[in-house]
Order: sequence, then structure tokens, then C-alpha cells
Amino acid sequence: MTAAHRELLEETGLTADLEFDRVVEQVGADGAGVRFHVFTGRTDARQEDVVLGEGLAMRFLSPDEIATKELVGNAHLLMRLG
Repeated sequence: MTAAHRELLEETGLTADLEFDRVVEQVGADGAGVRFHVFTGRTDARQEDVVLGEGLAMRFLSPDEIATKELVGNAHLLMRLG
């Protein structure tokens, strides 16, 4: 949990109350795998409060807005939209 808070702060300049959600494992055709530890949280921050660290872009979107976006790679595996 400490690492999740640290990464959120480093990547966005934000803090939030986070809860562990689940682990998602993905194995490629070559047998190599990756494990994602997924956390959820809420914040009162606004878009203008975001200070990007290492990332290229970050936007606050509603579930309806997310559904209209082309997502990268395995993003759909990591989100629950319902």
C-alpha cells in the first residue's frame, strides 16, 4: 500500500485514500507473465491539480467517457467500469 501511495504522488502530485482491489495476471504467448496489483481510490482533486511526473498524460474521466476512448494494451483488464 505504501508503494501505491508513493507512486500516485510521484506520477501525479496527488494523494488519495486507496484500497487494494485485486491482482491481475497476464501471460503472453511466449509464457512470460506480468502481475498487476490494482488499487482504487477517490480524490477531491481537479484536473488542474495534476502535476505529471514520469507519465505523458493523465486525465480524470467518468466511466462513460472511458468507454469512448481507445485504450492502450491491457488497460481494459485493469479497470472495472460497472
